This record gives sequence, structure tokens and C-alpha cells, in this order.
Amino acid sequence: MTGAETKPTAKSDQLRILLVDDQREILNVLTEVFQQESWKVFVATDGAHALRIMSTEKFDAIVTDLNMPRMGGLEFLGHAKVNHLNKKAKFFILSGALDADNLKRITGIGVASVILKPFDPGNVLNKIKEKCIAAATTAPAKTTVSYDAAIIRAVTAAMQEIIKFYLGDGLEIGKPYVKSGSAAKGYFSAVIPLNQGQAMGSVGFSCNTNFLKRLAVSIFGDSEPTLTPDLIRDLAGEMCNQISGKIKINFTKIDYYVNIGLPQVVVGENHSVTHPGKSPIIVIPMTSNECKFVLEFTMNGSLVKGKPEGMKDEPEGEQQDLTSGALFF
Repeated sequence: MTGAETKPTAKSDQLRILLVDDQREILNVLTEVFQQESWKVFVATDGAHALRIMSTEKFDAIVTDLNMPRMGGLEFLGHAKVNHLNKKAKFFILSGALDADNLKRITGIGVASVILKPFDPGNVLNKIKEKCIAAATTAPAKTTVSYDAAIIRAVTAAMQEIIKFYLGDGLEIGKPYVKSGSAAKGYFSAVIPLNQGQAMGSVGFSCNTNFLKRLAVSIFGDSEPTLTPDLIRDLAGEMCNQISGKIKINFTKIDYYVNIGLPQVVVGENHSVTHPGKSPIIVIPMTSNECKFVLEFTMNGSLVKGKPEGMKDEPEGEQQDLTSGALFF
């Protein structure tokens, strides 16, 4: 796709988009979504192909994958920046997994947004609208990280249901953010591994002692519980079982099937928690009266919709007991 050099536009119904990805399915899906907005869409299957297009065309937004043959996304982005190609374009990164080093490099060279696979095409559309249209009237925004909104909603809803069951109404959910470092946000933490084929991730939660005491009152009826090691172990098992079961149910509702691993539990002041892989960790803070807790989620690789071949159905109503296998630290 070449021709006379054209200028980009900031109007939402006339945006010019360059899509760079070696997966034809992704190119087709995003092209269809963008063309419904009357946007002009160009496609390239690797970074070298994209650079040739950029030599004669100007764009408002460039959406690129990281891992591609011949020339990957970071190399492509570096060439575009060094050669001052399309300096006013906003760059958006698509990636199935992103380690801390790559995230630092991406942030340092001015990427508008990082969108992690699997993604919601509507989320990509909204990110482009937000960054490109707002760019004409506001200062540049910080790099953001996005997961498929349906997955985040499924994880958050699982925690909401459990908290409401034990503590009642009054739950307040804060603004999600990307975690920095490994320090926990509470006295008690658990990390529950998730996997599907080559994709692996985890759900974690941390809470303060007020939450543990309220949980003990709700489960055991003790009006003034003492947080002994045995009691904390029982509470940990209950929470891990509940969260694992709810997440599996909620994921199945949106056609994602995952395996749940044995949780790791850490107790004590000023402890840290680690998640598998190197992808960014999304943190969702929650409060209910004096009970504070955070929900954490990360995924390395892309989840695939539909039940994987060979995955067995669990008997209806049966839930895996993770209490005895939990690893305590």
C-alpha cells in the first residue's frame, strides 16, 4: 500500500491506522473494527514491511505486535524513532507476554499504550480514540497496560461475590494500577496459579488483619477471634478454595477454560509475594469498612477461548480442595 505522502488527521472519523502483526486473524479482526469507524487502515506483516509503508504514508496511530519474523516490534519501533518517521503518530503495542525489561524500553521511547493478548478489539479501539483524539488538546499521557476487559471483570467479580458473601454490602473498588515491586499490601497473602497450555498466570490477594478477623467471625461465629497459626491456615484454605472455584466458574462463562494450581500463602508483616512469569501485574484495591485487601492478576501468554482438547469435565457441584496442598511461608 503505497502512494503520494498524506497527512494524518486528528478527527475520529478520519483516523489513519497502520496495523503490524504476523497473525492474519488479528489483522482481519482489527481492520474490520476500525473500518466500521470509517478509518483508513493499512496492514503490514512485520516491521520491515511497516517501515516501507511509513516511507510514503503518514498515520495517526500505529498498532504493532512485538514478536514477528524478520523484524519484531521493538526493532521496528527503534528504526521508526531514529529515522524520525511519522513523529506525531501514537504507537500501540500488542503482546502476549511482556517482561520488565521490555516494558522499561517501551516506556522510555514513548509508547502510548501496551495492550496484552488476549485483548478485546473494542478496548483497542477505545485506546486509540483516547490517545489520538485527546492528543490534540491535552499533554501526552503515560504508557498504560491493558488486559482483556472481560478477563479482568471475571476475576474482580469472583472476589466481589466472595467478599459480599462473608462481609455483606459496602464494598468499594478502587482504580486499578500496575504493581511495582513485590511488596504485599497486607498481613496475609495468597497467590493462586492459573494455566492453559503454554499460557500461565496467577491471581493473588492480600488483606489486613481486620479482614481476617471479620472472616473468622463470619465462618466460625467467634465474636473476638485470636489469629492463631491454625486459624489463619483454616481461613487461608477457605479463601483459596472459594476464589479458585469462583474464578473457574466466571472464566467458563466467557468461554475461557483454565487449570488451577496449588496456592502459595504468606503470612506476616512486611512480606513480599511473587507471581509466575514477567508480565505486568494488575492490582485492584478494595475496601469494606476497616477491611482492606487487594486483588492481583497477571497472565503470560494468550488464553484461547473454547475448551482445550483433553481437558476433563469436573463433576457438577464438585470443587477442588486446595487446603491440604497450600504452601505456607
